[in-house]
Amino acid sequence: MKKMQKLRQYVMVLAVTFILTGCAAYARGPVVAMIQFADGGVSASQNTQYSKKGEATCTSVFGLLGYGDCTIRAAANNGGIHEISHVDSKTLNIIGIYASYTTIVYGN
Repeated sequence: MKKMQKLRQYVMVLAVTFILTGCAAYARGPVVAMIQFADGGVSASQNTQYSKKGEATCTSVFGLLGYGDCTIRAAANNGGIHEISHVDSKTLNIIGIYASYTTIVYGN
């Protein structure tokens, strides 16, 4: 009987761990269970020249609190960009407790 209770406890701990790990993750790019630092490309145009850079970040804590504006428009506005060259992204996820997604816009 005690073995069955211990097994249930382990299963519950694993289930909660997996559920919480996915809560604060962003879906673009690889999603990992422990710690993630990833950079990625989002889009590009034929305009290869750029002199300005703008960033916008969204953040999630425990998957319960999410805030920020990480749209391309917000990043372009933050950098004073009117003509976009290309867009990159940065993702940070720490055990599902804290996650952030940053959109980086380059242009003129």
